[in-house]
Order: sequence, then C-alpha cells, then structure tokens
Amino acid sequence: MFRLLPRGLPKDPEYPTDLKQLGYFVNDEDEIRSIENPKYYFKYFINRTERYNERQRETAIRTIVSERLSAEGMQTHLLPLGTPSSSPHIPILASTHIAISPRTILFLGDSVQDLGILALRIIGGHGGINAGSCVDFVKYVHTQTSPDNGERPAVILANCGQLRWNKREGRAMTRVSWDSLTRESAVHDAPLYEPAVNTVEGNRDQKAHISYLLSTVVPALCKEGGKLDVIAIADSARYVCEVLDENWDALKGRMQSLACVFPFHDSKVYQDAGFKKFLLERGRGYIMSDSPPGLGVFGPNGGKQAWQWGYGMNVYGLPVEVAEECVFPRHFRGIVDWMNEVAGVEGYVNEVVVEVDVGAVEEEVHGEGWGEELVGAEIWETEAGRRQLMGDVGGDGTVEAGMDGGKKVIEGADGGMVEARPVKEEAEKDTVQHQKEDAKEGTVQPKKDTIPPQTRYPNTDDRTARTLAGATAKLHLLGYDGASDERPTTSSTTSISTTSISTTSISTTSISTNSSTSTAIPPERMERLPSYVETDEGEPRVKLSKEERAAILQITVLSSPVRGKEGKEGGGEGK
Repeated sequence: MFRLLPRGLPKDPEYPTDLKQLGYFVNDEDEIRSIENPKYYFKYFINRTERYNERQRETAIRTIVSERLSAEGMQTHLLPLGTPSSSPHIPILASTHIAISPRTILFLGDSVQDLGILALRIIGGHGGINAGSCVDFVKYVHTQTSPDNGERPAVILANCGQLRWNKREGRAMTRVSWDSLTRESAVHDAPLYEPAVNTVEGNRDQKAHISYLLSTVVPALCKEGGKLDVIAIADSARYVCEVLDENWDALKGRMQSLACVFPFHDSKVYQDAGFKKFLLERGRGYIMSDSPPGLGVFGPNGGKQAWQWGYGMNVYGLPVEVAEECVFPRHFRGIVDWMNEVAGVEGYVNEVVVEVDVGAVEEEVHGEGWGEELVGAEIWETEAGRRQLMGDVGGDGTVEAGMDGGKKVIEGADGGMVEARPVKEEAEKDTVQHQKEDAKEGTVQPKKDTIPPQTRYPNTDDRTARTLAGATAKLHLLGYDGASDERPTTSSTTSISTTSISTTSISTTSISTNSSTSTAIPPERMERLPSYVETDEGEPRVKLSKEERAAILQITVLSSPVRGKEGKEGGGEGK
C-alpha cells in the first residue's frame, strides 16, 4: 500500500528580502521599477495564492522604510517599556528629540499595515517609497516650528497593526503577515493563532495598545507639560475616542487637538461631557468628498455624506482617491497645518460648519437674457415641445413660443426659441383637444387619403427638418406619438368609410383614441425607440429610412413627453 511522505508534498516558495534579488531597483523618482524593463512598477500579482504575493513584497519594503525612518531621527522603543528584545514586545517609533519638544503628534494608523507603512500601492506604484510610507509625513512634521519658541514638534508612530507575536521568528506582525508565513509545505494550514500566547501583555488588541500609549508611553517619553495632537485613521479613530471618553479626566491635560480620518464612531455613545466638548471645539473628521479640500462637508450632527449619525465634530472633505489608504499619504499636510493653527491660537475653537450640498450648487449663467435652458423631460412638459415631437412646426422653420413664470426657454427644432408654459394649463388643453378629436371621429366622413397631410416647409435646404416631418407623418398613420412603449392596438368601434385611390381599395380601421394603451418610455430604453416603430412580431406596417429613424431618435432620446391623466393610468396598466 502506498502512502505520501512529507518530502513528496509541494514546497512552500521562499523569496529574497532584497529588492535587487527580486528583480527591482529604486529610480531617481523614488519609485520601485523592474530591472528588466524600467517602465514597469513593482509586480504584486505573481501568483494566484495571495499569501505568496504578500510575502514577496513585505520583507524588502519593511527593511527600506525602517532604514529611512531611522535616518530621519526616529528611534525604536519596545512595548511594554523596558522589555528586552528577546521577550514578546511591540515596536513603536518616536523622535529622538521628543523629551524636549513642547508638542508631540501621535499617529495611529489602521489595523492592517506594518509599522511606518501607509499605503503599499503607493510604495510599489506611482508616488514612491517615501510618499507611501511615513517618511514624508515625519519629514514634514519635523520641518514645522512651534509658534512659541521655534522648537520642532516630535512624532510618535504607533503600531496598531503588528499586534501578533510570532515566537518562531521572534517578532511582531500583522494578521496579513501571519497568514503569509512560510509553512512546512504549500498545502499545510497556517500556524495556529492563540490570543493568550501570541499577543503581548498590555497590548493584546488595538484598543489596549492605544490606551497603553496614552496612559504610559506619552507621559514617559514626552516633555512634562507638553501638548499632544492625535491623528487616527479608520478603526483607530474609533478606539482612541473610546479611550479618551473613558479616561478623559486623566488625559485631558495634554490633549490639544484630534483629527479622525474616515471616522465611523457614534458620538451619542460617549458619556463624558468634557470629551464631547473637546470633540466639538478641537476635533475634526476627514472623509473623501467631491467638495473642495478644506471645505466643511457637515457639522457635528451629521449630514448626507455621514453614515447614519453625526461624529460630534466638524467633518471636512479630502480629495477622492482610488482607495482609502491613499488619501492620508497624499493629503496629510492640510491636517498637520490645521494642528499648527490650533497650537498657535490660545483658546482655539472650531468654526461652525453648515452642511452644503456641493452638487446642487449651480453655476450662474451669464448671457444676454436667454434664460435657463431646459433639458430632458422638461422639454416635453411644454406645448411647444409636444408640437415639436408631433412635427407641428411653423412655416418659418421656428416653433411658436410661450412663457411661464420661471422664464424658461428651450431651443426649437430649427434653431428657434421655444418658451415653457405651465404644465397644468397644457394638460387641460390637451384634454380638450382629445375630446374634439373624439367627436370628429364619431362622424363617418369619406376621406381621400388615410395618410395625414405632411407639414409644408418653405423652400429651404434644411433636409433634417423635412425628414423629421416625413417620419412624423408616418407615425401618425400608426397613431404613434413618441410616448408609447409598444404600438397601440387598433379598435373597430368606429369605422371609417373607404374610398378608392387609383385602382386599389384600401380598407382602414380607425385607431382608438383611448390613450390608455400608451405607456411612457423609460429614459434608459429611449435609444431603442426606432425598433418599436418598425417591428411588432410581424411584418412592419411602415418602413422608415435611416434618415427618418435618426430624426426620430434625435427628438425622443432626451426624454418621453408628459401625457395626460388617462395616459399615465394607461401606462400603469401596461406595466
């Protein structure tokens, strides 16, 4: 009997920890490029197995970022403080001058990134290593000066991601790194994670880590009496608010400002009135928004772009990026500048933000009294728009105009101006007109031709207008007015006597005047309009040329005309 030995299992791949050995180099723009073809960035997707992709990227990048942060004056501290490197610990980074700096910025990243990493897609793509890591952030903060004595602010980089301790490798790592660890074979399961064994005392989860930083690390490392500004991203923003609310009496002496990037906490759950006041006066939230950078999106009570609640602070917009992780690395300068402003103004209090729907703000129209142009369904809410659709165009090539209270105008079929009238009056006129047509059709009269007369145009080269009129006349034969979803059914309730035209006897049946057979065409189906005229499960009754179909499409693709009450009821039945 055969059995599979461990040596017969597929091996788990190993990747070098050096960019050059991986086949990459860092160019003059600080971007990782392929040695074989320098126009290509770092290739992340090398395998269908996600953990292989993560492993071949992480190690080399972590080493480069750590070296650069060390060169910028960032020193490593192990938590709990005083823990030797051989024992379970969580590393953080702090400025070497933190003990003498009057102000410190505590940065709390999200729970999936390594220490000092902000966005791996920026590090391996457009932007480069410094832009996608905390290197540029630390550089910018260290170049600022205190408004009081000119001293530089200090920085503490928390480690909210690497909270799992791996005994075999002797280092802390993120959940992603844990799942990407090298295994005995390619088919073995990931190492078992036991919270009691694979976490560090006092920093077992993200909230505990933030609490330890505020209660122990900040007083131990920072200058006595120094102020603290906090920047928190995503889930870290939620946990830091919870910690501050629970320990506000002990922590309020240092707190100067708080910036929450992508917050999702609910301010109603907080109990401490002092912390709520601090959020209102010296807290800010930031989300991706189409509003101009620095413009308040909504206030403490929330708004349209909030989830379901307010965050207890003013919320401002940051430019939209392809992913949330790319927002802070590219737009952190505005946040740091605001914190400098708070530090420089004694008794600073936030401005009052009133929610503004930026998308609803219309640009002022500058013209020669031409009015507001109507588009879409507004065109067909006017009598002139209906006449344009039905082909009832005046002999001078323009459409007669009317004016409503809003002084709105639209362009006619031939460049003339059409002015809108109230919809209610048009609906009443349309009803009266239908009643008159019903009375006329009730009387049997001989007709010389069943095709309605075409609109006459003056001698002109406007081929489009003539084609439009011809197509509209053919639509009259079908009783089609451009607003029905399907061709109206015919009724034999009213018969029309027939006459001989040449040698052919044409028997016609009157088309029902009941508009309940028509339904409004939804805008998304407008571009299929010509097919409704030509086909109906059989041979087409009226053939339209390409020019005629194009003309019909031009006048109907914008929106369907507004019909009377009967037409709306009929549309509901048709659906």
